[in-house]
Amino acid sequence: MIEVRNIGLYLFGIILITSSCIETIELSNDASVKQYIAINGQITNHSESYVVTVAKSGNTSSYSDKILDAKVEIFGSNGYTYELNPVNNGRYETDKNEPPGVIGASYFLVVTLQNGDIYQSSTEQIHSVSPIEEVTFEYVKEPELNELLNIVDKKRVKISVLNNMHDNPTELFYKWDVTGEYEFRESEALTDIYRFTNVGPVLLTCFVEDLIHLGEVHVFDATDLTGQSQFSREIKSIDVDYKFAFNYCVHVRQQSLTQEAYQFWDKVEGAVNTDGGLFEKTPGNITGNIYNVNDPNEKVLGYFYASAVVEKKLFISPDDVGNPVSPCYVIDDDFTAECMECLEIENSRRGIPDYWPR
Repeated sequence: MIEVRNIGLYLFGIILITSSCIETIELSNDASVKQYIAINGQITNHSESYVVTVAKSGNTSSYSDKILDAKVEIFGSNGYTYELNPVNNGRYETDKNEPPGVIGASYFLVVTLQNGDIYQSSTEQIHSVSPIEEVTFEYVKEPELNELLNIVDKKRVKISVLNNMHDNPTELFYKWDVTGEYEFRESEALTDIYRFTNVGPVLLTCFVEDLIHLGEVHVFDATDLTGQSQFSREIKSIDVDYKFAFNYCVHVRQQSLTQEAYQFWDKVEGAVNTDGGLFEKTPGNITGNIYNVNDPNEKVLGYFYASAVVEKKLFISPDDVGNPVSPCYVIDDDFTAECMECLEIENSRRGIPDYWPR
């Protein structure tokens, strides 16, 4: 069976706030250590559900308890208050019909637990973000050792963005999220059988979300590029496999950050991308911006930030990457179920997206 791991994204920041002073603290690997509150969230200028996660962590490797009964609110400088409703597993969301965040406005998060503890973030302003001029890719073959210690060529596409520089001092800190989407067709051979015999299932196509190493972090500080007209930045490397057998779509989401949010994410990027993934090791010395109102000395994990967002898509055809072969051309035991019913693939759906090449 094909498995795509859909892991809720928890940010592992640690904060100790006393008045305006932020101090770095360390987590212990001892599973018996006191649990820490972990709160993470974001608001943007897009009309979408804003998500906040609330949990407890007792060690550096996992969240042991999701908090399901908190009161979660986002307050805006324009006087608007967002009330987030519990969804599942400590995840709280706004309704999609709520008005989006406003560029230039400031926001902060308040989480109230059933025991009366109140956790609040510092204020974050939504800075404007310039459009992405172009998303490009490079198809490469990089030598690697396989499990048998033989050198093989690993095929990858490296995704980059090209941006124009603007004379706006708030457009200096960037963050990119990259996901993929691919076309998966049920068995062509079985389709032919149905076509000639009218016996068997009608085989169709699914469109599958590819989370591509969820947890990787890509940020950039453009303050040293004063006087330049453009900059280019590689933001993702994607392994080429059967997912590229038909059209593959790269979704790039570019966000503006405050300097404080950039500093947090820059430290996370260094810890996560070096140590093998955000979900494999907690970066235990990274500060955040959330504190306990009644006990500022309490150690609290997490970060709440605000950002403007622009998006752009890039399609990669099979011809661009050496024409990978679909696993459904020849049915094998590993793909039988998916090749007969592609909705067996996690994060898949029927119906061609309106932006998909016809």
